[in-house]
Amino acid sequence: MSISHDGGLACSMHGQGAWRYNVVAPDLGAFLAALARWIDYYRGERSGRILDADFEVAPGIADEVLHKVCGGLPETEARNLADFLLGTV
Repeated sequence: MSISHDGGLACSMHGQGAWRYNVVAPDLGAFLAALARWIDYYRGERSGRILDADFEVAPGIADEVLHKVCGGLPETEARNLADFLLGTV
């Protein structure tokens, strides 16, 4: 996780394909709010179960995360954060 000069947060998955710098939130407050929603969703609503029998993200989970967890973020940041949280970068 990195903070840019304008306060936005970005991430990059190293060792997996081409290196990309993906903005995941416009500021620290927005990131922390989304992270709190992720914890509520993952540990509360889903009880930690988001993978199918093949250890892939279960159908429908990515859409739920995008809307329930990342819904308050700008579209690009929301998609980037959902990919980051689900490991689908």
